Amino acid sequence: MCGTTFVYNPYVSISLDRQRQKLPIYKSRDHILFLVEKFQTLVLVGETGSGKSTQVPQVRNYSFVSLHIISSVPFGLRIIK
Repeated sequence: MCGTTFVYNPYVSISLDRQRQKLPIYKSRDHILFLVEKFQTLVLVGETGSGKSTQVPQVRNYSFVSLHIISSVPFGLRIIK
């Protein structure tokens, strides 16, 4: 496949941390942390673009729990260890 991929980011002028805070999933961060530490299995459902598959793996930075994340994406299944 040839060509260039262009991704439009209307928030390019603000920091990555601030961009992360604009994602819908960010508001639930503390609750997700609690659930990950309390339960062995967690099913997380959200709209496309909400930050599920990009932000939830970063929970590992804030938790002492070992995570194995299985993410359902339109083109298959992704497993993050």
